[in-house]
Amino acid sequence: MSNIDAFEEQLKDLGVPTGMDVERFKQKIIEKKNENSDTRFLKLPYGKTVIRILPPYNKNRIGQYSEEYLQHKMGDDYIVCSRKSGESIKKCPICMLATNFYNSQDKNENQISKMIYAHKRYYLNVVVKEYVDVDWEKSRMEEPKKEEWENKVFILDAPVSIVKIIEKFIIENGDVTNVLSGKDFVINKKNKTYDNGSVFVTYEESQFKTEPSYLANSPELIKAILSSQYDLEKILQDKRKNFNELTNFAMGHFNDIGNFRVSETLKQLISGEPVIHTKQYAGQQVNTTGNVKGTVTQTQTQNTSSSSNQQQGPQATELEDDLSFDEFTNEMEDEIDNL
Repeated sequence: MSNIDAFEEQLKDLGVPTGMDVERFKQKIIEKKNENSDTRFLKLPYGKTVIRILPPYNKNRIGQYSEEYLQHKMGDDYIVCSRKSGESIKKCPICMLATNFYNSQDKNENQISKMIYAHKRYYLNVVVKEYVDVDWEKSRMEEPKKEEWENKVFILDAPVSIVKIIEKFIIENGDVTNVLSGKDFVINKKNKTYDNGSVFVTYEESQFKTEPSYLANSPELIKAILSSQYDLEKILQDKRKNFNELTNFAMGHFNDIGNFRVSETLKQLISGEPVIHTKQYAGQQVNTTGNVKGTVTQTQTQNTSSSSNQQQGPQATELEDDLSFDEFTNEMEDEIDNL
């Protein structure tokens, strides 16, 4: 090993980045350009966007107006998870890592888990009916011409908060997608400041109009709109990366920010090496199946954590299918909703 190689290994051990992956940088620039130029997706400005949710896009989707998927946020990137809701976390390396860090007693690892966990989102076919009281400057968007959106089908990439409003209304009032008797949905995008000073985008004032309406003014136009719907399942399949692609992406992300320790933990999880830790519940030490192994004090837990870190690196648990990551996802979404 040359002096340069040895020096590089020492820097990595210290968690110091030695440079950047230029090829990865180029690829991210290309991906960003593609995302920004994808006119299929509806960009919501601040203010009110009145939309009509379209009915199921094929006969196999009766009773299903949307497609659910899981998404990871890694830095500035939003990545479609390689697994579907309810599937084993072992189908996605980022889910494995997030679950591992969620169970860790290291606060930094807990924070990483919250940042990268898989949260639910939904694709919907919609048409825009009108824009009301929109702040285009604040939205950093140019106001589109009417002919650019009128009677055109878009994909709405909706968060859970919007879908909860839609589903509650459907349960209480019936089909909102009917082309003759459905109801328009007013998405109200605003900023909300919380007591701790944090500012988040909120859609909590979004609501359906009270009066039903036609999807469009003629049967021919209605038929044209419905025939222009996107195959949402196929689009998600095309966007969904496989296990190896997500592994390479995650490794590249954490190496880019100099967090080599996280990359090493991910390697251990994928290879099946045990990365052991405990999780505290009211003073009890539990394993991944939830069985109480005995009561421990906080001091004992800290000592165990310290010795494990020295010997094995980041603390975590061997992943079990019965460690429900979906329960963790729901817990995180409730936490965010209650901010």
